[in-house]
Amino acid sequence: MTVSQVPQAYSDADKFDVVVIGTGLGGLTNAKTYLEIAPQTNLCILEANATLGGVWAQDKLYPGLKTNNLRGSYEWTDFPMTFEEFPGKPVDHVSGYMLHDYFTAFAKHFDLLRRIRFNTKVETAEKVEGGWLLTCPTGDPETGATTTIKKVFCTKLVVATGLSNRIRKMHIPGEENFTPPLYDHVSFATEGQHLATDPSIQRITVFGGSKTSYDFVHLFASQGKKVDWVIRRSGHGPQWMGASYCNMFGGRFMTERLATVRAMTMMSPCIWGEWDGFTKLRGFLHGTWLGRAIVGKFWSDMSKSIVEQSGLMADERTQKLIPDCEAVWSNFSILNYPTNIYDYVSSGLVTVHRKDVSHLSGNQVHLEDGTIFQSDGMIKMTGWEFNPSIKYLPEGIDSELGIASLDYSVEQRKFWDNLDAEVDREIFSNFKMLKSSPTAIDKTSLLVDPLAPTEDAATKPSFTPYRLYRSIAPPGLTASGDRSVVFVKHIASISNYIVVEVQSLWSYAYLNNLIEPSIDPKTVHYQSARTSRWFKHRYPYGFGARYPDIMFDSIPYVDMLLTDLGLPKYRKGSWYKELTDPYLARDYKGITQEWLAKRQLEQLKG
Repeated sequence: MTVSQVPQAYSDADKFDVVVIGTGLGGLTNAKTYLEIAPQTNLCILEANATLGGVWAQDKLYPGLKTNNLRGSYEWTDFPMTFEEFPGKPVDHVSGYMLHDYFTAFAKHFDLLRRIRFNTKVETAEKVEGGWLLTCPTGDPETGATTTIKKVFCTKLVVATGLSNRIRKMHIPGEENFTPPLYDHVSFATEGQHLATDPSIQRITVFGGSKTSYDFVHLFASQGKKVDWVIRRSGHGPQWMGASYCNMFGGRFMTERLATVRAMTMMSPCIWGEWDGFTKLRGFLHGTWLGRAIVGKFWSDMSKSIVEQSGLMADERTQKLIPDCEAVWSNFSILNYPTNIYDYVSSGLVTVHRKDVSHLSGNQVHLEDGTIFQSDGMIKMTGWEFNPSIKYLPEGIDSELGIASLDYSVEQRKFWDNLDAEVDREIFSNFKMLKSSPTAIDKTSLLVDPLAPTEDAATKPSFTPYRLYRSIAPPGLTASGDRSVVFVKHIASISNYIVVEVQSLWSYAYLNNLIEPSIDPKTVHYQSARTSRWFKHRYPYGFGARYPDIMFDSIPYVDMLLTDLGLPKYRKGSWYKELTDPYLARDYKGITQEWLAKRQLEQLKG
């Protein structure tokens, strides 16, 4: 169906062939890819914020915010971050401000800006005859009251809102009586930057153990502020952090690139290994007692090496930041700071508290063991809501879409529970290592705020996890032959640009029926459940129980998508390089034109 064939019932709506929701990495890449293949497409991009960029939007930036990736590995394959336009050091972590400018330059270069409707939040997306009907309320900027509701109809929908578009609300008991300034990590950018610059603020509390908490601890400590760093005892503990470079395999590597070395990915118990062609090697490593012993020692040695090279063992105060699990069970981030954050801890300027907060009162923070300390200001890392910000209609469609939801029926929950049990048996049979994976200590429900004064979290229903086919497509609609919607960049990976460029090409082919993932309902649903459960068992100290969260498995995942597209996955030129050279975004440069040439050749033959 084209927009000229839209049912009369939607005549009052703005009409498009394709609507992309979001202007972060996923949204911009998908829009550019779609238009590269089909330039005449009537495509619109909807953005809730006033500027583009997603997590790199203008109002989310603050001094010190940088990418985990080093320059050269965090850029589009066909739009390099040149030194002429974006000055900087040849090897450095890119600042958030520069990345926002880079995203804007990309949108200008590929003529995407004119297609973006800013300040347009999608409230509902309804599956209707011929496509999707979106409602976008417009509010009064002063009162916040809804003044008009704009309707948008499209035949194809690309949801690229990502996993970091809505802050998770967290309430600490007594915070309403806390007299110093208190901010969450998002509002800091617009309201709280004075915490770092105001000389009257001498002692700051940072709540959380994520990479973002590391950023704020370093920011405040580098300004001479005393920092009380509170990392919940009942949470996942401190984030795994590595230096930008590490010593592995007898050489010196960029840490971020270790995750894309095929030899490294072989050590991961990965369900996508069947697509990379090394089935015998993987079978030995994960299917025999000797192989599992080698894998176990490898991860144990790697974890120790990261801890030792980072300097955590040098002082008993820094030892409190040693993660609660081995590196295999989590994703990790990079120490991208100009000075050593651990020096601030060992000097006493930063005090690490591995305890739960009891409550706040006045200008004091009370810990569970009775410890009390004063604070001139506090910032809490609340994380992000992982359930969709958009309400999908009609009611009951969430299960078909495979999105996180509280609205599954009893029958739908039973269907997925039975399938989960079935795929668990397969996963544990093939990967005994996953059967004994650790369970992250977390007394909180996925729904209930860990510190909110509510009833017991155990009595609350929890959100279902994401269950997307190929981590992109809705299982129910795919099984029924409906190819009208995809969810792009609903996956966390350190190899963002590689993943999103291949996802975007796969999405175009899927939406236009140019690949054939199995239409057998059982296969589609089984694969969706298998992927979801594998994430849960594979990354228990990440967010695998909630949504796709990968660290060491991005290349096998991309191999699978390339196989669906009929494109070669081996791009290094020799088996030795294939196993030992890290895969970079540039290895996939030109895949869209490569796929188009393949299609044209097939049409000539056929």
